[in-house]
Amino acid sequence: DFCVRKNLKLINEFITEYADIVVGNNTEAMILTGSPTPGESAKILQKRGLTGAVTCGNMGAFVFDQESVCFIPSPKVEEVVDTTGAGDQFFAGFIFRLFQGGTIQEAGRFGAECAGNVIKTWGAQPANNPKLQNPETSLLDEQLNETSEESNSSSP
Repeated sequence: DFCVRKNLKLINEFITEYADIVVGNNTEAMILTGSPTPGESAKILQKRGLTGAVTCGNMGAFVFDQESVCFIPSPKVEEVVDTTGAGDQFFAGFIFRLFQGGTIQEAGRFGAECAGNVIKTWGAQPANNPKLQNPETSLLDEQLNETSEESNSSSP
């Protein structure tokens, strides 16, 4: 939060000029918006015409676009080993699904699943989850296949 506080004016100017999507943690979002809660921060960012997410650690994330703000709970994880990379994994999954045409809720759930997986092992790499590592059943492959099938069915 030090960086956000120190560069608040510059960050807000940059968002206003150039950003369509904003993702940050609850502390960053509350500083950025001046709001006392993550949910209110998401609503303020939504009113600015943005799409994005305000992550709330092991609780979940508020996701928003021009049409809605909703809360996506974190998946239950039996044993948390290391939270390194959880926010980055959430962001990667969220953006991936959003750019594949998913709804804001689908993007939030996919981001949460990615984050929930990375915290099962040491370091910022996915745990031994066959759905994330086996090319035959990979979540990423499933998403790419769905997108490919959709575009093939809409082609003349």
